[in-house]
Amino acid sequence: SFGKLTRLTEQLALPGPPAWTETTVVESIDTFTVAGNRVYYAERPNTGPLVIKSRAATGLANVQTHATLSAAGSPYVSDIAVDTGAVYWREVRNSTGPIWRQPFNGGTPAAITTNLPEVANSPLFIVSDGRALYWRASQNEIRTLPVNAGAVTYDLAAGAIEVVQAVQGPA
Repeated sequence: SFGKLTRLTEQLALPGPPAWTETTVVESIDTFTVAGNRVYYAERPNTGPLVIKSRAATGLANVQTHATLSAAGSPYVSDIAVDTGAVYWREVRNSTGPIWRQPFNGGTPAAITTNLPEVANSPLFIVSDGRALYWRASQNEIRTLPVNAGAVTYDLAAGAIEVVQAVQGPA
């Protein structure tokens, strides 16, 4: 967890936007990214579900909640990416999890990949160029998926399945 965000640009005399006037942004952050003039982050409140939010990069105004995650299975968000159409994140439970998409024009979040395993206990480094998502799938593999890919759907959902085979003899 990154904890509380504080901008230090003025204190370090670095060029850039003015330092944030608020030092307590959220209770706890799993991960964050910056896109355009907004900071996008996965907020882990002390109570309640994990949420994907954004706020203005300067002044910390205009907080928007993009998605609220189910608290089942103690999720955490390992990666977050943004393009002009949506915010994407990897929601992990028990060391695996899919990449989710929440379009800015509304609707409900949808998983757009199957469960992806962790790579050496590190982030996947998800990035979007507006046409495709890219992520690290292993120490030597980068995968890609169109940003408009359909949500993962399952024809059959079950806790278990039994297959019975029979050998038919000649009639």
